Amino acid sequence: MPGHPSHRVATFLCAVATFAAVRGSRKSTPRGEKRKSKRKKRRREKRRERKKREERT
Repeated sequence: MPGHPSHRVATFLCAVATFAAVRGSRKSTPRGEKRKSKRKKRRREKRRERKKREERT
């Protein structure tokens, strides 16, 4: 019975679980690594700016 509600829910949940698993592995891709390093660089720059502002005051 493919139209049975419990089957549809299980299929939907499986798709969501698969999507979540794929979404979690974004950092393991080359683009994900690049995105991660850019984020780190931006954080570092912001930290430096904050320190400079604190030193001026």
